[in-house]
Amino acid sequence: MQIKILDPNVGLTMNIFIIIGNIITLFQNVPQVIKTYKVKSTRDFSSLFLLMRISACFIWGAYSIEIQSLLMLINNLITLLSTLFLGYYKTQEIIKDYKLKNINEYMQIQYQDNNQNINNNPLINQNINKNNNDENNNDEMIISL
Repeated sequence: MQIKILDPNVGLTMNIFIIIGNIITLFQNVPQVIKTYKVKSTRDFSSLFLLMRISACFIWGAYSIEIQSLLMLINNLITLLSTLFLGYYKTQEIIKDYKLKNINEYMQIQYQDNNQNINNNPLINQNINKNNNDENNNDEMIISL
């Protein structure tokens, strides 16, 4: 198997367009990769989009190997690497959100348990009732003056 740099099935003009397309593919991915690296967030990306993009890269990569097109393979490798990079951050975000969700649910359960314990504690209820009675008595004294 011999991989050719230029595709002999098309003319020189088309090979130049393929090279330009590869350069554009490289530069179209760079700004997003840099932004994702800086902000460490991929909230705007759909997981399905990333999964479909990775799948397409593997299929096109296999096809480019089959037809022995190095230019097409380079294009797909650039796209695949940038998508895997974004997918890594997306996975990290999903894991982080899952952990936060579990922590929040745990905290809500603890808060509810604490409130139930307070409401069911006879000493606390006795003090609350005593304070309420004292307030009522003070109101009566103020009225009686």
